[in-house]
Amino acid sequence: EKYQTHIGAYVDNILVGVLILTELSSHDIKMRQVAVDNTWQNQKVGTKLVTYAEIYSKKAGYKTIVLNARKTAVTFYEKLGYNIISEEFPEIGIPHLKMMKNLNDV
Repeated sequence: EKYQTHIGAYVDNILVGVLILTELSSHDIKMRQVAVDNTWQNQKVGTKLVTYAEIYSKKAGYKTIVLNARKTAVTFYEKLGYNIISEEFPEIGIPHLKMMKNLNDV
C-alpha cells in the first residue's frame, strides 16, 4: 500500500465514504474501490469524494485519472466529466467500463 492513498468522507466523525488512489505512472493515477454508505447515497458524498480525489491528484502532478466503473455507475462518472475508453468487460463477475478524465479539466 506504499503507492496508495486512502481518502475518506466523514460526517460527525463517522466514516460514510471511501476511495483509494493508486499510482500507475508519474502521469497517471487510478481511482478504485469508491464506496458510499447506503444511508448517505444520493446526498453528494460520492461527488465530493471524487472531486477531492481529482484536486488532490492534480496537485500531486498527475495528468490523468482512470477507473474501472461498474456499468451501473457509468452515468455518475460521466456527469463528473469522465469518458469511456474501453468496451464492457467483466471484473469480479460484474460488468465494468474503463473511464478516464484529463486533470487539466479540473
